[in-house]
Amino acid sequence: MSSLTFSNEEGYFDGVDQQRIVIDKVFCSVWDENYCTQNHTFDQDLANAQHFHMKRGAVKKGRFEEMFHFQVKPYMTYDLRFRGPRGMRGHVNIIEYLQDRYNLKPASNLIIHDSNFMPLDCTLTLKDYINALNEAAEFFRKEYIKLVKEFWGEDLEHVKVSVYVLELAFEVYPCSTSDVAARLENDGISFRKYNNQSGTIYFDDAVGDIDYELPNGLTTKVTEAPGFDSVYVNNIHGGYNDYKMQLKYYQKSFGLVRIEFTIFKNEISTLFSLKPHLIDEDCFAVKSWIHKQLRERDKQSSCIGRFDVSLEAIVREASRWTGLSEDIIYLLKDLEVFQSSKKTHHLRLRLMKRGFIVPIVDDLGNKKRKLYKVSPQLKAMLSSFKPRGTESFLPSFISRAEK
Repeated sequence: MSSLTFSNEEGYFDGVDQQRIVIDKVFCSVWDENYCTQNHTFDQDLANAQHFHMKRGAVKKGRFEEMFHFQVKPYMTYDLRFRGPRGMRGHVNIIEYLQDRYNLKPASNLIIHDSNFMPLDCTLTLKDYINALNEAAEFFRKEYIKLVKEFWGEDLEHVKVSVYVLELAFEVYPCSTSDVAARLENDGISFRKYNNQSGTIYFDDAVGDIDYELPNGLTTKVTEAPGFDSVYVNNIHGGYNDYKMQLKYYQKSFGLVRIEFTIFKNEISTLFSLKPHLIDEDCFAVKSWIHKQLRERDKQSSCIGRFDVSLEAIVREASRWTGLSEDIIYLLKDLEVFQSSKKTHHLRLRLMKRGFIVPIVDDLGNKKRKLYKVSPQLKAMLSSFKPRGTESFLPSFISRAEK
């Protein structure tokens, strides 16, 4: 029998192959202790000169103003206020930050919603994530100093960085949110589950005061009070504020479940010092905090378990989030050529919309009329899993080590 070999120093659950702690989205504020105590008027001349970078943003509930908005990378942005204290607000996705730095991307056939997760054989540890967080905070600090000097000629000496929203996650493999949801219902535990590819399960909703717009266009806020029974809905939204914590489970990839805690300023300050020389202490604090949260929610945590998935289960899941019948998914697994006709016109459109089939082209690059082939990504994904009885959640192309 073969199995993957993983470091389990961040582990909590028994019987799974991999467990790891990651940091996802981070929102921070940057200010100077002296400069930001002043009530500056809006700099209209500068706003006119920088009109390409100006964007309307939320300052507080019901209040908006024009800000200087800049995208450093697709995963890193910041907003600088031109009035009042003239503070800066930054956003960074730490996972995508590290993916870019180390050229780490999950295989395309393992992506069911987005690529915001590390490959299963990634060797980065919690220390790498905290180090990336410290680097991002330092970048925002230096950028703020540079912009204030460039725009208003001020030399800042007392600049501070504070993280006010952070998504701290514990990932488990192999696991399935569908299996977790079934166990939660059997145990009578209240939750909310979203009916989409990620199958997100919410436990603790925090009621937010501000709508935070993320780079992917989603707005995060919840207005319902906690304590609901299991409900299946299609909208995607989360809740952020400065005193509550949000807990959710969701499927990041086939077999990879993320247990995500959205925490806020007071909690963050006790876990992350943002000081490189204290990184070992930060690592210990974060691991201890994660394990404490899982112990205190033992009913929810007990529903996390190993889930080795067969080809049948993968086909069933693919059918659920695409709306196609299981028979069609099985057909695509072994299909070489799809020939379109009047009777299959609507099916062809549905398959092309989801990227399941692509036109066949000749050597000159011309598309062959009415002839299509199954996309290589779908073929690879379906071929990675075995029929029931010989199942394993581990795709065949992942290297294994003999015991």
